[in-house]
Amino acid sequence: MQGDGQRLAAGLIRLLHAMSAGLDLNPTDFQCYMLLRSAGAMTPGEIAQWLKLATGSVTGLIDRMEARGLVVRDRHPEDRRKVVVRLADPSGSMSAEDNPLGIRDAMTAMHARYSEVELEIIADWLNRLGDTLNEISAGMYRE
Repeated sequence: MQGDGQRLAAGLIRLLHAMSAGLDLNPTDFQCYMLLRSAGAMTPGEIAQWLKLATGSVTGLIDRMEARGLVVRDRHPEDRRKVVVRLADPSGSMSAEDNPLGIRDAMTAMHARYSEVELEIIADWLNRLGDTLNEISAGMYRE
């Protein structure tokens, strides 16, 4: 099982790099894009915490993404001293031209191999895996 997990991790890293290159973004900028797409608007400090970056690095990252029209800085709705960063396109969608890797078609073909019941079990496992990985990243599983 450990070998399968390591193979999955390596494959995800390769995919991250391929997708970021396809969008002409560096991998860190792409990670931020995907984070905002899945989590919604965040403060620069929250982005730094999630991506394990220094806050100064996040400022440059946001500047680059803002210059590309990918993100917008807004005032925090509850604390005007803070800024939140959100995707410029609220749908967070990438067009087929932006993502030539054919991920949707590949995933649809893979899903077709499983029954609805099996897909529900897989989805549950993936959700639990995501939660566990986030907990590990936050340092909650130190021995």
